[in-house]
Amino acid sequence: MDLDRSSNFMTNRLLRLIALGVALLVSSPGVAKDSSPRKENVEKKVPSVEALERMVNQLDDRLYAVREKAQRELAEAGMPAVSVVDKAARADALEKSTRAVNILLQWSGGDDDELRFAALQRLSELESRPAEAKIARRILERFREQVAIKSLFESGAEIRRDPRLLVNTSFLALQVVFGPDAKTDAKILSAVAEVKAVTVVSFYSAKVAAEDLKMLDSAQQLQRIEFYGTKVSPASVARLRENLPKVAQVEVRNSAQLGIRGDITQNDGTIKFVLPGSAAEQAGLRANDVVTHVDGVEVKGFVHLTSLIAEHQAGDQAKLIVKRPNLAEPFELEVTFGRWGEKEESKSLTLQELRQRMPDDFHISNHRR
Repeated sequence: MDLDRSSNFMTNRLLRLIALGVALLVSSPGVAKDSSPRKENVEKKVPSVEALERMVNQLDDRLYAVREKAQRELAEAGMPAVSVVDKAARADALEKSTRAVNILLQWSGGDDDELRFAALQRLSELESRPAEAKIARRILERFREQVAIKSLFESGAEIRRDPRLLVNTSFLALQVVFGPDAKTDAKILSAVAEVKAVTVVSFYSAKVAAEDLKMLDSAQQLQRIEFYGTKVSPASVARLRENLPKVAQVEVRNSAQLGIRGDITQNDGTIKFVLPGSAAEQAGLRANDVVTHVDGVEVKGFVHLTSLIAEHQAGDQAKLIVKRPNLAEPFELEVTFGRWGEKEESKSLTLQELRQRMPDDFHISNHRR
């Protein structure tokens, strides 16, 4: 097999791998792990370094059967063989390097996530195989995003459409919401940076350490960060503003939620929407009501109204003066504020829905080689 034919062969293998796709790590919406029966794990004997080196040397043995056996055994060895196979893939010997690359390709389409990642990483760095390396880098980027999405779902976070965008927009922008029960450690927050469609991160009564919060510094795609009822230091807020140039606002407020939406450009407290089951609905507020005062303070716009609400904690009470269309006189309502995260502002996406809505560049068929 000459060099050009070998390169074309390997490129075609990788192109077929992309066509088949790297499977999403979870095949059912909302299910983190496969619940199907599994065979009992059988402990596999780890080959010695000497044995692995011998197999690698046999990849270009003069006997075809020996070459085939060595390739099969190296592939079966898995993670312990990654380094020696990677070294063989960079060798000058065409037969040895081709078989080693084939092993990496086999691993990159397998079921072992750690091995898949390692194989894709090695393939992406092969300078002697530029075509294969380029394709592997594309697959690796998608794979990393899939791993990050799985991590976010498993953390207990909710993933929603960015509420600032119109529902019918073709541009996919996502909001990740960490509630009081969600994990917010360094690994989880670093996953936010891997999902390029995430534009908003919200912490609703969540607990997050200042040191872990630094993991968001690499999420350069973020446009807004919310801390509602979540303790965060002024130093952390300042660092996020400095390190994330696309973030237009880092908003910090108390935990109170009324459950209304309005037009931020209006100079009064007109309510456009009342969230079902929210404190606003329970108090009797309706769409098109105009809140003119909160605890005696005149409302000068919808943004001002939200800032007055933000001064309260969940469970606090406040008196509102409300104007309602077709009523001649304003009236008073007493509200007891709810907590951010208790009522969904928008529907949380399932993994299946998210996979279907992602751009074509990130569509990965649910099929394993």
